[in-house]
Amino acid sequence: MGKAMEIVEEFMNIHISANLGFTVVLFLVVYGSYFLATYQSCKRMVVEHQNRALSETQ
Repeated sequence: MGKAMEIVEEFMNIHISANLGFTVVLFLVVYGSYFLATYQSCKRMVVEHQNRALSETQ
């Protein structure tokens, strides 16, 4: 991977390592936000289902 990065950096005259770091951070933010949103949504659905089942038994 390191050698491939060197070749691309020389050929295109860019620094991949800085762009790679930014891409990793952006990836973590986007998918971290997605994970939290889906977790909260699923958690809310489970709680609502439990509350509905509990109220039906009473």
